Amino acid sequence: MFNRILIFSVVLVLFTGVVAQAAVEKNRIPLLEMSKTAAPGFTRISLLFPEIPEARVSTSGHRVDLLLPGAYIPPTFRSLPLDSEIVDVLFGERQQEAILSFLVRRAVRRVEITSDRQTRQLHLDIFWVTDNARARPAIAFGLPGGPVLDAGSASGRKGVSSPYTGRWPSFFSEYETPLSFPLTPGYSLPPFPLSALGEEKPLPAALTEIVEKGRERLWGAALTLLEGPGGSLVQETDPELFRLLRGELLLRSGRPVEAAALLELAMSGSADSLRRFLRVQAEAAAGEPYKAVHQVRDDDLGLSEQSPLRPYLELFRAELDLALGRLETASNRLAAATSKFRGPAEALLRLRQADLLFARGERATALKTYRELAQKGILDHHRSFSLSRYAQLLYEQKEYAEAAEQYLRLGLSLSGQSGEDLAYFAAARAQVRAGRGEPALLQLQNIVDTFAGQEGAWRSQLLLHDQQVAAAGDETSMARAARGYRQLADQIPYRELREEATFKYALTEYLSGRKLESVETLQVLLRDYAAGRLSREVSALMAEALPGVVRELVADAHYVDALVRVEQNRELLLAAQVGREFLLELGGVFMQLGFWDRAARLYLFLLDYDEVAPGVEVAYLPLVQCFHRLGDLARVERYVSQYGERHPRGKDAPELFYLRLKTLDDVGQRREAVDLLLAAGPTAHRETERLAARLFMSFENYVEVEKRLAPLMDRNLQDAHPEDIFLRAEALYRDDKPKPALPFFTHLAETLADADQARYRVAQIHLQTGNRSLGLKFLRELAEKGRSELWRKMAREALAMQREKS
Repeated sequence: MFNRILIFSVVLVLFTGVVAQAAVEKNRIPLLEMSKTAAPGFTRISLLFPEIPEARVSTSGHRVDLLLPGAYIPPTFRSLPLDSEIVDVLFGERQQEAILSFLVRRAVRRVEITSDRQTRQLHLDIFWVTDNARARPAIAFGLPGGPVLDAGSASGRKGVSSPYTGRWPSFFSEYETPLSFPLTPGYSLPPFPLSALGEEKPLPAALTEIVEKGRERLWGAALTLLEGPGGSLVQETDPELFRLLRGELLLRSGRPVEAAALLELAMSGSADSLRRFLRVQAEAAAGEPYKAVHQVRDDDLGLSEQSPLRPYLELFRAELDLALGRLETASNRLAAATSKFRGPAEALLRLRQADLLFARGERATALKTYRELAQKGILDHHRSFSLSRYAQLLYEQKEYAEAAEQYLRLGLSLSGQSGEDLAYFAAARAQVRAGRGEPALLQLQNIVDTFAGQEGAWRSQLLLHDQQVAAAGDETSMARAARGYRQLADQIPYRELREEATFKYALTEYLSGRKLESVETLQVLLRDYAAGRLSREVSALMAEALPGVVRELVADAHYVDALVRVEQNRELLLAAQVGREFLLELGGVFMQLGFWDRAARLYLFLLDYDEVAPGVEVAYLPLVQCFHRLGDLARVERYVSQYGERHPRGKDAPELFYLRLKTLDDVGQRREAVDLLLAAGPTAHRETERLAARLFMSFENYVEVEKRLAPLMDRNLQDAHPEDIFLRAEALYRDDKPKPALPFFTHLAETLADADQARYRVAQIHLQTGNRSLGLKFLRELAEKGRSELWRKMAREALAMQREKS
């Protein structure tokens, strides 16, 4: 109690004599319009609101559900036209949450939500599965024989970035979860009492004191007096006048449902026009603006053109449109009503024009109008809705001191009502921004104590922790602040504030060097707040923190944990350029460790994200290398072929062709490999030509062996592989060309210690060409000094045969 008195004392020093009493209505955000645009591969559904609501999305088979807490769908809302993609649109509601279910004909690949605060639109982007982009879970990868994993088609995606990247500590002092007050524009009534204005005749003297209380805006006191002797007299003499006065006082004192019920029965003469005017106002104030709209759309309620109430009826119509988000219609009505308002009533019109400018995002003009009205004393504490907008605009323009004063006035006007705690919090926050540190911190603590459990108290605790972080000078202070944010994240019942506290906990962990703990908390945020206000910051921080954490896990041999974390965040990592480089790096590490299947998953993530995006081309070669090592011919051929289609002049094409041939060779499909080689002809890829020579040799195609190996050797055979030299010599020898083969066998015999077979061939060729003495010499040397028992034996047998011939 002491704390509440302290708050009020501070306020009253600034605003002596300000008295507050205003009705507060909870308001939900209506869906105004819905439109659709289509492009190859995706469809965008755009939804227009007066202000952007919270949104989240879920998919199930051929249904996409958009859930909008705090929003509603008007009964007269027009749905989307149906087509070949959107089969039906269903509207529903659950616990103050609007639900739009889109039944779709095509398979959904993924769904994204974006918002545009400038246009007040929420965009639902549905990406379709196309013929060449069949969806697959990346985790479904397996060893050979498992399902073939398709790469998805290209699509533009949001990059992972945040204005706070590179300066994360500033997040604590700059970020603010948007603050809104549970206030509605309200509906303007003429001066009290309407009976005197509408009937244009003096009221009975018995009502004088009641009228005086009403004009002092003491509605409760006026209602009490009406129920006393003076009112009883009027009730007896003029029951319709009594009913009008009581209905009006009930409406003005915040009891619109009772007022509407009292004014339901018709009256006689001009009194019925007043009754109808008050009743439709009561219905709107009771939360049924659509019902009121239908009643006044084409009906003037019996009011003549000359009636003093006609301008107020036009204003009421505009206020209904404003409340329902029909901003263009409201603008037209206010413009049309301008000429009908004169004198003090004109201020009501200008106030609604300022509210309209605010709703349309014309902030500068709205602020100018509000300021002019405030200077004239029109924007008083009885206009809570407009006052909250004025204070917000001052705050946005960084006029913090003036904003603090206006928020204090708002707090007084909402005394004892919903939103009082938020007004005092906003005032204290403005004082913090204005540099009034100590008084502001004291005020925040008072709010925590006075309004415990209310939104303003939770916001105050968050701001107090932010100030501690700003003052933190070491990791110990940061760790202490982290614990505070974690406690708040566990306790706050308001979703957006809980998201803010949770992210700040993750951020303090990251800044204090506890990156693994930070990543674990960020993972929770990505799961539970996928469409939250901080989704961009969560993704950006995760993309920054995760690579280092995964590197540590790999260094500690926690390979499965590392891969799982990458799989959970693959889309996020791929959307960040650093993430692509990291996945390539991590894939290389897994390949060095021999984890071919895990490395293949990482490269598939890259292709799954976008096969034709810049930089993704480099994933094909290591991916095919992995499948080659796994002996998975189907996937090797698939991705070699896909690379050729998407990158016909790609620099890795020769190496990929070689890997395809090598895999065919390894799995025993040499005939298919030879057919490919014959179709392609000689290449400039050295390893391909060497492999080709071996394959052709196995099919005794000696001409092709010579054709493939000859370009790989110079005259001196300096850089030629001994295996290739022998293979070429052997092919020539078997093709009955011993003389061309002799130099190659001789080179091997002279340069290699382990060349017994080459020496045997040299001896054979000399014997065949008539150089018997030299041939016998090579055979004797081989029989005596050869390293291989097989070739020594063959040399001895050859010598024996030569002796028999002689």
